[in-house]
Amino acid sequence: NQHLLDIGLNRYSFAIGGHAGATDGVSARADAFCQPMHAFFTEKHSGILGDSYSPLQLNNSAVRILAIKKAQLSDEIVLRVVETAGKPQRNVTVTFDFPVTAVREIRGDEMPLAGYALKEGDLVFDLTGNQMRSFALKVSRPETADTTKQKGIELPYNAVAVTANDNRAASTLTGQISLPAELLPDTLLSGGVRYAFRREGAGAVSCEGQEIPLSADTAVVHLLLTSLNGDKTAKFGIGDREVSVTVQDHAERLGAWDNVGLGETGWIKHVPQAWVVPHTHNAEGDMLAKQFYLFHAAIQTHGATTLKLPEDPEIIVFAATEEAAHPQIVQADAHFDRMEKRPFDYEFSAYARKQMKPRWFERVLDRFTDRTKPMDLKFAGMHMVQAKADLYWFAGIGLGKSARKKRIRELKKEWADK
Repeated sequence: NQHLLDIGLNRYSFAIGGHAGATDGVSARADAFCQPMHAFFTEKHSGILGDSYSPLQLNNSAVRILAIKKAQLSDEIVLRVVETAGKPQRNVTVTFDFPVTAVREIRGDEMPLAGYALKEGDLVFDLTGNQMRSFALKVSRPETADTTKQKGIELPYNAVAVTANDNRAASTLTGQISLPAELLPDTLLSGGVRYAFRREGAGAVSCEGQEIPLSADTAVVHLLLTSLNGDKTAKFGIGDREVSVTVQDHAERLGAWDNVGLGETGWIKHVPQAWVVPHTHNAEGDMLAKQFYLFHAAIQTHGATTLKLPEDPEIIVFAATEEAAHPQIVQADAHFDRMEKRPFDYEFSAYARKQMKPRWFERVLDRFTDRTKPMDLKFAGMHMVQAKADLYWFAGIGLGKSARKKRIRELKKEWADK
């Protein structure tokens, strides 16, 4: 379906701004348009950061920070900057509000370029016009999420949902699907909440209306959970109240674009994803690229001391954490596009439908392969670069030279007739 990827619903945004010739500030205005600042609501509360906070300050408006992120190859923080006015900039200074102990310059792929010295704790450097530079910052261990008011909840575990490589068939979930034990951390910190996994034996809860006691000072119950059969609205009991929680499917992607070739329309889910496992187990082995999504749900207790799970065994809870009172933070605006699921209602002309037919390569694959199973291709020194020639070779795998040629002729005639 590669030739059909542009067909379907596409959204574009444009901004037009006037200027007197100089392009100073255009980059910042473009950033504000493409990535607007987001706002949040919260309760008035005390804190350690004061009335305002910024992790760093930059003394030059012509220099833009492209990234502040954790390095892929180390525990350092990567800072990437670019000059946006097309002019040399000297003594650009970055001041940090966290302790930076060392800095070095790196390439975009994080390979080292040179050591770099801080000047009284600040990073000072020069840039030529439109130059981009990247630095790796070594910092003192940052403050982590405050989990002192959090503690794990002992759950009534009744389902085997995590399996080792030598015991994949032990799963009790539908289809014997399970999470690989080698991928599971001991604890997961997601959204400021720390969850503890159980790797051996029954390590999850298949919900059957179990009642779980809570501590008297618990204000919020955090759940790490998923659904084994589509998106569901689950009814949780909290004291004498009933709370509806949307639980997302474990396998369905969080978003997709229209795929006209497969007769599918796109969607975007607005749910707090906690973690994704890149592959799963079943009784036969590894299911490569079969992702498994876990989601976060928070339930306010309002003084209740019991939590009742829904009566739906296809809702699986992997971990739960209770937390004492803390200020809630709620987003005040949309952070990304919305697209609800909708029926496939595109209409095409006969000519368009002809152009939309799967290409030769896809038809051959559908003819000779089971797309539900992993497949290894051994090319015996050949390269899949020249599509048709190699496809003909692919169609004749396992045949002698004359038989392969005959099979290719048959295939060409068969597909030409269709």
